[in-house]
Amino acid sequence: MRTALALTTATLAVALLTGCAPASEPQPVAADGSYATVLDLRAAYEAAGGECEEWFEHDVDGALEAGDCDGDTTMQIFPDEASRDAIVDNVLSGTSDIGGAVLLVGPNWILNDADAEALQGAVGGELVDSRP
Repeated sequence: MRTALALTTATLAVALLTGCAPASEPQPVAADGSYATVLDLRAAYEAAGGECEEWFEHDVDGALEAGDCDGDTTMQIFPDEASRDAIVDNVLSGTSDIGGAVLLVGPNWILNDADAEALQGAVGGELVDSRP
């Protein structure tokens, strides 16, 4: 009986401690300019002044994670540069008839936002500009 009571008490204590633990903090950009998760990229975007009131994650072929802020900013995290480059090529070729696009591209990520140029200093990455 004591063993069962001790086990129940220990299980309850663990459940309470893990349930009350703070959520993990977003990680900053790595030394190589990569982000571990799309939520880390989102945190950097918001810290740089980007607004993200409505967030939803979705699937993008070739991406490990992808998300959308307010329907007009997209972010993706990729397993490698080849997967990232395939999406960059696809986006740029698909926007040529509407005046091109400007993407912010890092080692394993893409940020597609109208203010990509203004965000670059804080978020990192290189500008890929297909505008004429």
